[in-house]
Amino acid sequence: MREKPWWFGYFWIGITLAMGACVKGEMTPRTLPEPVQVWTRGMGSLAGLALLEEPPALAVGLTTGLLLMDLTSEPPQGKWISRGWIAHLAARPHAVTLAIACLRVCPSLALYDPPYEQPQHVLLREPEPVNDLAFSPDGRFLAAVTDVHGFLWRLEPTPTLHWAFPLPDFEDARAGEAIAFTPDGQEVLVDAGDVLRLSVETGQPMGALNTTGDVKALAVSPDGRWAAGSDAEGITIWDLRTGEVVQRLAERNPGALAFADGGRVLRSQRGVWEVATGRRLGDRQEPLTVWQAARPEGTARLWQEGETVWMETATGDRRQLLETGAAAPGLAFSATGETLAYLGRDGTIRVLEVPGGQEQTRIPLGEGQWQPAWPDRELLRGEQAGEQWVWDLRTLRSWKVPPGPRGVYSLAVAPDRSRWAVGTEDGTIWVGEVDRERWQWWAQGGPNPIQALTFSPDGRWVAAGSSQHGPGPAMDETPLRIWETASGRLVCATDLGWGAQDRLGQVDVMRLAFHPDNQRLLALGVATKPENTPELMKTRWRGRWVEVPGCMLREEFPLTGWPGALIPSPDGRWLVIQIGEEWMWWDLRRDLPGDGKPGGRLNGWGANAVATFSPDGRWLAVVLEDGRVSLWQMPP
Repeated sequence: MREKPWWFGYFWIGITLAMGACVKGEMTPRTLPEPVQVWTRGMGSLAGLALLEEPPALAVGLTTGLLLMDLTSEPPQGKWISRGWIAHLAARPHAVTLAIACLRVCPSLALYDPPYEQPQHVLLREPEPVNDLAFSPDGRFLAAVTDVHGFLWRLEPTPTLHWAFPLPDFEDARAGEAIAFTPDGQEVLVDAGDVLRLSVETGQPMGALNTTGDVKALAVSPDGRWAAGSDAEGITIWDLRTGEVVQRLAERNPGALAFADGGRVLRSQRGVWEVATGRRLGDRQEPLTVWQAARPEGTARLWQEGETVWMETATGDRRQLLETGAAAPGLAFSATGETLAYLGRDGTIRVLEVPGGQEQTRIPLGEGQWQPAWPDRELLRGEQAGEQWVWDLRTLRSWKVPPGPRGVYSLAVAPDRSRWAVGTEDGTIWVGEVDRERWQWWAQGGPNPIQALTFSPDGRWVAAGSSQHGPGPAMDETPLRIWETASGRLVCATDLGWGAQDRLGQVDVMRLAFHPDNQRLLALGVATKPENTPELMKTRWRGRWVEVPGCMLREEFPLTGWPGALIPSPDGRWLVIQIGEEWMWWDLRRDLPGDGKPGGRLNGWGANAVATFSPDGRWLAVVLEDGRVSLWQMPP
């Protein structure tokens, strides 16, 4: 058994959540105590990097705390410090001090020395968020900027506020987003509408650099000749000797900037530019937050790419130091169960070997926003060149969404990947063959969005669930429907007995899953009394089995809360149901939900995790809300 990972202490022991009106049997539910493998740290988003010179260590600021990575070990070892939500950080030159700006929990700005667990000097205690900060090249001063002030502290002999400069208040623009020192340490450049040049000694303006937009980042060349600022539409380069604009470079959202090659070259998130001519020298395939830190001797460079931290040595060797976790949860095992694919924070599909976790390949998705489909999290949906596309994380294939559906709301794919389905906002279902960019059939369900969509294990049936009442006046009398996949013939339409039985005015079919025998469908949902009745509003969470194709309503059972995930294993043995923050599993060889206690519980996952089974039901993979990707082994 491997040692418990560093984050294991954060797992809270699960709460007891009974399910079912009556309890049969005396079996005590088991828990899966800890994962077999953890592949990502799951620490939120990167906020910045800072290099500590002696001994070489990388400070990684995250939205959940501080990670210190020892760069002398192989592989680099990390020490986690819960510091709150870090917004910015910087390392003091020729020292071991960190300046950390926080948004939550810790002070707005403070100085930390080893072991970095408590602040040595609090510089800003009030909730005035720091937008940027920087140390002077000689380490004697620290500058920071907020929405309303530019600050400068003299750090020796003890940190003391040297001056505070009030920033102008604009109705149509935002000031105070960027700050930078000149290499000689005599001036501070501050975003104040235009970029002000403030004297380090007096805090008084010495001039201004004209801008064409809201400056988001500033950089100064090592020789002090050039300054560069980025805004939403491009990059402005100024000659600091004259204060004049010498280049205006067109690039959408260029982000962070850094000079290289002695000031000859400027790097942005996606481009490389020649400063003197404004000529674009190259492009990046993926956004890059450039050169956040560099070893003093120049033997290695560190940078952030998406949510991944990389190191490159002078010999060109490149290695990944840290990946904070998955993006919006989406994951799938391959058909053989030998690999697991998930969506990384940098917009690439990561494919890992199971169970070891070695990365086998990385597939870039290109430009556009990609997100897991609903409710089938094995699919990703996104847009490329104005067209809707779908990526299948199980097969690592993609296809274009044919014309037809308006307002795609839900997606599902048959287990054998022969057909797939789209549910729309207006209640229509579209079914097509995966290998052909055309629809096989479509049918109008109810008038409301299809929010639950699934295929039977053999692909013979496709089921859709919606709400009785939607945004419009139309009412859907039968919010659960089942069609024959090959023909599009409707074989079942029902309100699950929840509307007629209790004279209820609202029924929501929220989650659907077929039994491995392909003859039964489990529906989870809620029934609510209408608002215009004299009775008090009463919400009843429920589950019910439906026999297919006869549309016979079978066992019904109450739920104790909002139904989240509903996940059957492909081998037909396991069924996982999430109720609120509680995850439970049943062994379908012995029990069904509603018959008694669950066979076990999965603790500490929270309400927004996403999970999937391997084809043989042996492994259960999960992406937690914080991006942690882990692998769990089911009981024998």
